[in-house]
Amino acid sequence: MNLFFKKKLLTCFFLFLVSTVNAEIISLELNDGKNIAKAEYVKGNSSSPLIILIHGFLQTREFSTITRLAESLVDDEYSVLSPTLSLGISDRVQSLSCEAIHVHSIDDEVDEINQWVAWAESQGYENIILIGHSAGATAVSKLISKTVSQSIQKVVLISLSYYGLGRPVGFETADLANYAKKALEDESQKLHKYALDYCEVFPTTASNFLSYYNWSADQVINAVSNSPIETYVILGSSDKRIGSTWVNRNVNELTNVHLIEGANHFFDKVHEFALLEAVENFISP
Repeated sequence: MNLFFKKKLLTCFFLFLVSTVNAEIISLELNDGKNIAKAEYVKGNSSSPLIILIHGFLQTREFSTITRLAESLVDDEYSVLSPTLSLGISDRVQSLSCEAIHVHSIDDEVDEINQWVAWAESQGYENIILIGHSAGATAVSKLISKTVSQSIQKVVLISLSYYGLGRPVGFETADLANYAKKALEDESQKLHKYALDYCEVFPTTASNFLSYYNWSADQVINAVSNSPIETYVILGSSDKRIGSTWVNRNVNELTNVHLIEGANHFFDKVHEFALLEAVENFISP
């Protein structure tokens, strides 16, 4: 076992105590004027970047992959901000079920991440690193396709995925997309039982559904390829949620791709420390 692994194992319990004691809950009034979003914030070394961690599809900041990353980064004296994206629900603290009524779009997610970046800038941070996991990485990939704040210095995309056709785990279909397009032509904002990602039933509007569906594999690859900032991708070779075809496309078409052999979508069990080591290598100066 190398020194990195020993360090993480020996400090695991200490990390839990430190993060619990030093963590502060930040409330952010969103631009819609209706909802409040919250994040856990731990202030680290003043000379280190602020890391903003973005969770996956319908989850919260309490998701295990995010909390493990946060604890490790706090141990390395980074400042860490872990928001729970509101997804249109004020003060959301629980993951959303597939069958819930979904009032959010991927563009809402991107806008909310940018609002957290703006909050960080208001606290004096000029060096920010965005790290997204799974659908969080997908949202960040759309963020970097637009105008990016100069304070964002690096991006790390873990288990990067996409929406639309072609994924092993993804229930959206071309028929649903055609239905949504027809609804938009008719200017309909009625709810419909769409399907999205791992949700076989996903009640939402046509515009919200298409915002996700249209952020396809090609769009993601193009966004990462043309990123104006340093962007890194970390994938597991045994990630059955995104499949080997997508993994190979990332490896063949993108630079700065790190493949962890045998890891799944969540980098749990024996691959947890390999993920932490890869992240820390990418974000170090």
